[in-house]
Amino acid sequence: MNPALLLFFIVFYRGSSSSGLSPTNVTARPDVVNIGAMFTFDSVNGKIAKLAINLAVEDVNSNPEVLKGTKLTLKMKTPNPFMENDTVAIIGPQYSATAHVISHIADELKVPLLSFAATDPTLSPIQFPFFVRTTRSDLFQMAAVADLVGYYEWRNVIATYVNDDFGRNAIAALGDKLSEKRCKISYKVPLSPKATKDEIRKALISVSLMESRIVILHIYTSWGLQVLTEAQSQMMMSKSELKKKFKSRWSNLTSARRVNGSSFRLNTYGLYAYDSVWLLAHALDSFFSHGGNISFANDSNLRKLGGGKLNLDALNMFNGGSQLLQSILEVNTTGLIGQIKFNPDGNLINPAFEVINVIGTGTRTIGYWSNSSGLPLDPPDKSERELQFNGSRTDTQRLYSIIWPGQTTQKPRGWVFPDNGRKLRIGVPNRISYNEFVGVKGTEFTGYCIEVFQAALNELPYGVPYHFVAFGDGKKNPETKELLHRVQIGEFDGVVGDITITTSRTKMVDFTQPYIDSSAWAFLRPFTPMMWGVTGIFFLVVGAVVWILEHWTNEDFQGRPRKQFVTIFWFNFSTLFFSQINSSYIASLTSILTVEQLSSPVKGIESLVTGNDPIVFQSGSFAENYLTDELNIHKSRLRAYMELFLSIRCGYSIVGQEFTKMGWGFAFPRDSPLAIDMSTAVLKLSEKGDLQKIHDKWLKKSACSAEGAKQAVDRLSMSSFWGLFLLSGIACFLALVLHVLRMVHQYYRYYDSDCESSQAKSFRSFISFVNKKEEEVKSRTKRRRTEKASNKVVHDQDSSSIDGLDQSV
Repeated sequence: MNPALLLFFIVFYRGSSSSGLSPTNVTARPDVVNIGAMFTFDSVNGKIAKLAINLAVEDVNSNPEVLKGTKLTLKMKTPNPFMENDTVAIIGPQYSATAHVISHIADELKVPLLSFAATDPTLSPIQFPFFVRTTRSDLFQMAAVADLVGYYEWRNVIATYVNDDFGRNAIAALGDKLSEKRCKISYKVPLSPKATKDEIRKALISVSLMESRIVILHIYTSWGLQVLTEAQSQMMMSKSELKKKFKSRWSNLTSARRVNGSSFRLNTYGLYAYDSVWLLAHALDSFFSHGGNISFANDSNLRKLGGGKLNLDALNMFNGGSQLLQSILEVNTTGLIGQIKFNPDGNLINPAFEVINVIGTGTRTIGYWSNSSGLPLDPPDKSERELQFNGSRTDTQRLYSIIWPGQTTQKPRGWVFPDNGRKLRIGVPNRISYNEFVGVKGTEFTGYCIEVFQAALNELPYGVPYHFVAFGDGKKNPETKELLHRVQIGEFDGVVGDITITTSRTKMVDFTQPYIDSSAWAFLRPFTPMMWGVTGIFFLVVGAVVWILEHWTNEDFQGRPRKQFVTIFWFNFSTLFFSQINSSYIASLTSILTVEQLSSPVKGIESLVTGNDPIVFQSGSFAENYLTDELNIHKSRLRAYMELFLSIRCGYSIVGQEFTKMGWGFAFPRDSPLAIDMSTAVLKLSEKGDLQKIHDKWLKKSACSAEGAKQAVDRLSMSSFWGLFLLSGIACFLALVLHVLRMVHQYYRYYDSDCESSQAKSFRSFISFVNKKEEEVKSRTKRRRTEKASNKVVHDQDSSSIDGLDQSV
C-alpha cells in the first residue's frame, strides 16, 4: 500500500513533552487536542470518512457541553511521523489488514485504536486489547446471512470474496454460522484484491457451472458494482431523526464541496466514522473528569531496536492509555447508527441489519435482522419488545415476499445441475436373478425399481439429465456396500436398485423416502370391503335406534340437534372401542378363526434358528452375513426374496410379525438436494396410488392377484358375521316397535282429549309429544288434572246453591 495515500487520525497533546525516560505530566484539561486521520485517502470510503470526520469535529467543537472548552483540531499527517507526537488515541485504520499491523504497535504503546471500518472478526480484543471496533464485526453480518440461508431452506451456497484478511476471515465465520444451520459452503471463489475485469469474468463463469445457485458476495464497495455488472452480463442474477438531518446536511455538503472534482453518496462507513469522533470525544471528557492526565514515556523495548530509518526510538508510550481505553468501552450514548455501547467482548451491542431486495435499480426493505430476534418484519427495537413479550424467537421469523432474479416471486431451489454437459451417472446392480426388481439387458434397464425411479423423476418440476450404468459382471450378485462406496467416492451420482436402508449405510450416503414398505392402512386388512361397509351401516343404524329409545327420558340425548348428533357418534365409538366385552370377544373370535388355519411351528427367531425351515433374505444384503455369521445358519437354508417368493407361490403366507422391515430407497451422495426432492416425489406417487400400481405390475403375479390364498386366509367376510348382524337387526327392530307402542300409549294417556282439538291428535301433534321430555309431559298432565278437579268442585258448589234456592221458592 502506498504510504502517501494514508491519512492518520491521531490524538496528541500540543505542547512540550519529555524525550527522556521520565514521564511528563500535564494539566488534565488542555485547551487543544490535535486529531489526525488514518484511512486510504483516495478510496470511496476514505473520501466519505474524511468528510464525515470533518463534520464530526465541527459538531463537537460547536458543543461546549462535550469537552468543556477543549477544542479538537484536525491534522492530516503522513505515515512517517506516525505516533511521534505523544499520541493518546487513533481513529482508524480503514482496512482489516492494516489494522492487524497497527494493533500490535497500539498494544505496545498502550494507545487505543478505534476502527470505523475494520470488520475482520479475527480482530479480537482478546488478542489486541487496545483495538476498539466502532463498526459491526463481520461475525454478526455472517450470522445474518446464515439466518437468511436457513430461512429459505437452502443447503449449499457459493462464497465469492476478496482473498485477504478481510475476505478470508469473514467467509470462515460464514462457514461456522452455516454449519449451525446444517448448511455449508460448497464452493469458494477467492478474488485477488487487484483483480482485473477478465479475472472477475473467469471467476463468475466458474460459479455459473456449479450446482449451487446461491452466491454470497463479500467484496469491497469500490469495485463491488463491477462484479455485479459482470454477473448481470453473465445472466446470473425505520429511520431516526438524527440520521435524517445528517443525510440532509451531507447532500448539501457534497454538492458544495466536491472532493477531487466529484460528489458521492453517504454510506455506512461514513456514519461509523462520524460516530467514532463523538465516541472518542465522550471518552476524553470522561477521562479528564476522572482525573486522567496526559503523560508519555519512552518505550524501553523500542529503544533497544535503535532508530534506523523507521525512527522507532522516537515513539512514546501513553501512560494513561489503559484508563482512556476503559473510558471508551464505558461510553453509552446515541449516534447516527443508534446506541453506542460496548458489550464485554468489545463489540457494539445489538448488532442489526436491514434486509433489502434489490430490484433493477431500486431497492425494497423486506425485513430486518438482529442478533437476538433473528429475522423479524419490524425494526429491531420493536421486535425486541415483542421478543420479551412472546418469549420465542421462532414466532417472529418471517420476511416480506421477494422478487427474485428473473422477475419471479417463486423461491429458488438454491441449486441446479452443473451446466457442464455431464449427465448424472446412476449405478444399477447387475444381478443374475430376480429381474423383476432390476433387469439389465445390454443398454436396456427394466424392473420395479427402475420404473419407480423414472416415475419419481417425472414428478420433479425440472428435468434431470442422467444415464444408467450397470455395476457387476452379471455372473454373480454385486455387493451393495461396494456399490454405495462408488457413490461415496464420486464415481456414481446415485444408485437405483433393491437397496435396503440400514443405519450403517446412512453413514455412507443419503437415502430417499422408502418406496417399498408396509402399508399405513394395514389395519383395514382383517375385514373385506363388504364387511367394512355393512359394519358402517349398522354403526349408524344402532346409533339412531339408541337415540330414539333414550331421547324421551335421557337428558344426555336432548338439546340442540348438533349436540344430539355428536352424542350419538360418541356413544357408538365408546361402545365400539372402549368396551372390555367387545375387546375380549374380538380377541377370542380372532383366535378361533385364524390360529387354527395359520398354525406354524415358527414362534420367533429362536425357533427359526433351531428348525430346518428355509429362510428368505435379500441377496447381496447385510442379512446373509448376519444369518450365517451371527446366527450360524447354514447357507443351504437361505432362499431368495420373500415378496417375489410369495408372488409366485400363493400357498405360502406370512405368519406373525416380520423379523425386519426397513424399506428400500434410492441412494445419493451425502447432502445431495436431489435426495430431498426425490423423497417428495416418492410421497406424491404413493398418495396418487401410482406406487402401488407399479408394485402390482412387477411383483403381483396373476396366480395371486384375485383374493389369493393369503387374503382369503387373513380376511374376515360377511359369512363369518351374518348371524351377529341378523341378531342385532332383530333386536333393533323389536326395540323400535315396543318403543313406538309405548309412546302411543303415553300419548293417549297423558294428553287430555277434552282440552285438545281433533287437529291436536294428528301426526304432527304426536311428533311434538315425542319431542317433549317425559317429566314435562307428566307435569303438564298433572297440572291439567288439578285444574279439572278444582273446576269440578266449584261446579258442584254452584249446583248445590241453585238447588237450595229452588226449594225455598
